[in-house]
Amino acid sequence: SGVLAALEEDADRTLQRLQGRFALAVWDSGRRLLAVYTDKFASLPVYVSDNELGFAFSTSIRALQRLSGRESQVNRAGLAQFFTFGHLWNDDTFDASIRAAWSGTVTRFHVDRNASEVETYWRPSPSQTRLSQQESLRGLTEQLCHSVREQSTSTGKLGIALSGGLDARTMLAMVDTDSVRPQCVSLGMKGSLDQRSSRRLAELAGCPFHSLVLGDGFLERFREHLTRMVQLTDGHYLDQCIVMPTFPLYQSLGITAL
Repeated sequence: SGVLAALEEDADRTLQRLQGRFALAVWDSGRRLLAVYTDKFASLPVYVSDNELGFAFSTSIRALQRLSGRESQVNRAGLAQFFTFGHLWNDDTFDASIRAAWSGTVTRFHVDRNASEVETYWRPSPSQTRLSQQESLRGLTEQLCHSVREQSTSTGKLGIALSGGLDARTMLAMVDTDSVRPQCVSLGMKGSLDQRSSRRLAELAGCPFHSLVLGDGFLERFREHLTRMVQLTDGHYLDQCIVMPTFPLYQSLGITAL
């Protein structure tokens, strides 16, 4: 309700200030106008179908396909992108009649005119001042530290998928462990370097550590994990499915944000 009130008061300013992951749909009954917003990186999937059958949106491609009631047509461009690069570009999906909402945009559908339009409310802008490499790195580090600490301290039941890798241990180092103690979860082969390194990192940070050993059972259930991943993402996410066995552990630990 707070976001809705802020959008009504000053939509442009509110959209610039909103941070993090979000997808919003706002219906204006007076103007008979539907507005669908994505965050600045489109980190939550939003799909749109706009054709002679009308306008529809969903977080699931399958829902839009069922709504149309007709056979899907393969988007060959999207298919080529996926198998070449491992993901899709722009607003392409596997379905020629469905597009992905772009990052930092608002898609408006005017019911009375039966017309839609897309407006970009945010895009990254280059700095107007020339910075040295050292100044650029310092500024980037400060922004990253601020973002990690702001997000982690405002999120309850936090977890970190911890390995010995650079990205995971950097995130852990930036979390203010005096204020929040995330649950550290490591998955890998028994006795692996990842397992040993992540355990030591959790100890240094003073955070609880949990180990999930990948044994023969993971490979035996690989097809099951792969099928589930396809179901969850409508086939639009390419992954080795190594994360699928971790979900029950996250749930048992009460982790709601990873």
